[in-house]
Amino acid sequence: MKATTIKFSLILSLLVSFVSCQEQEFYEKEFLEGVGVEKPTPNNDDGNTGDVDPNVDPDVDPDPNVDPDPDPDPGICGGGELQNASDTFNQNTGQAQKVDILWVIDNSGSMTEEQQSLASNFDTFIQDFITKEIDFKMAITTTDPRDAHNGNMVGNPDDLTSAAAKADEAKFLNDFSNYVQVGINGYGREKGFQTSASFMTKYPTFVREDALLVVVYLSDEEEQSSGSVSDYLQGFQSLKANAGMFKAFSIVMLPTDTAQNQWETVGSRYIELAEQSGGTASSIQEDFHTVLGDMGGTIVNLLTSFPLSGVPANADITVEVDGTVKEDGWHYDEVTRSIVFDNGHIPDAGSIVIVYYYQCGGS
Repeated sequence: MKATTIKFSLILSLLVSFVSCQEQEFYEKEFLEGVGVEKPTPNNDDGNTGDVDPNVDPDVDPDPNVDPDPDPDPGICGGGELQNASDTFNQNTGQAQKVDILWVIDNSGSMTEEQQSLASNFDTFIQDFITKEIDFKMAITTTDPRDAHNGNMVGNPDDLTSAAAKADEAKFLNDFSNYVQVGINGYGREKGFQTSASFMTKYPTFVREDALLVVVYLSDEEEQSSGSVSDYLQGFQSLKANAGMFKAFSIVMLPTDTAQNQWETVGSRYIELAEQSGGTASSIQEDFHTVLGDMGGTIVNLLTSFPLSGVPANADITVEVDGTVKEDGWHYDEVTRSIVFDNGHIPDAGSIVIVYYYQCGGS
C-alpha cells in the first residue's frame, strides 16, 4: 500500500507545477493527473478547471490461461473489438471483511430535511455491518469546493469505525448523526466529485489496500465539477489495485422524480458514476429507511463477492478456483459487476480465484 500511495502521489504532484491556482483547483487537478489527464484550462467563476480528455487504456490481459472461444459475438462492440480480460483474487474469508466509506453531503441551503433523514435512518444502513462484524471505517465531507472547505474531513474519524461501534454503539450512532448534519451554508454550486477527490488527496491513509472503497453522494442538485465522469471514475479506481474495489452510490434526484422546488435538479453525473462503477443510484425522494437499508445490504453483499475491474461484453465468463474451472455454483451480478458464489460453493480461505471474460476495447 505504501508503494502504491507513494507512486500515486508522485504522479499527482506533476500537475501542480503547470499553473498557479487556488487551493480547490490544486486538489482537483492533482487527483485527475493521477490517471494521466492533461492540464485543464480555467473557465468558470470560482477558479475551477475545464473538461479534460483521459488517455487511459483499459487494463486487459492479452493472453489469459483460460481463453474463451475467440470472437463469439462479432460486432457486439460496435467500432471496437472484443479483448480478453482477467481479474485475480485471493480469497480471504479467514479475516474480517473490510470497507472504507466516504459520505459526501450536500451542504447547500436546501438540504436540511435530507441531512436529518440520513441522520435518523442511519441505523438501518449500518446494522448489518455491526452484526456481521465487518471491519469498517467512515469519514464525512461536503460538496463545498471553496478553499476553506474543499475535501475537508468533518468530525473525528476515530468515532466512525467498527471499533467505536463495538465499544459503544449508542455513542457511535449519535456521533454519526451529529457529524452528518453538516449545515446549509455551503457553496451553491455543488461539486461532490471535486471535493471527494480532494479528500482522497488530503487524507491518503483513509484508503486501506485490502478494503472495498465506497463513496456515497447525497445531493438534490446536479454535480457541477469541471472534469468528466470518466476522469473521476478512473481517478478513484486508480486508488485500488483492482479497479472493481471502488464503488460509488448516490442518493439524488432521479429522472423519474418530480422536482418539489426550482433548485432541485436530476443528478445525472452522480447517477452515471454510480452505474459505471457498479454501484447504485437511489431517489432522494424515497423513504430513507428503505434506501439506506437497501444500500447497506448491497455493500455488505459486495464484501463476499468478487468485483470485476472491467465490464463483461457478453455472458462468456470463465471462473477458475485454484486451477480448476467451475462450471456452476456461481453467478454474475450485472448491477454490481461482481462474481457471486452460491452457498456451499464459496472458495476456501487462501484460494486463488481467477475470472476470465471479454470486454470491449478500442477499434
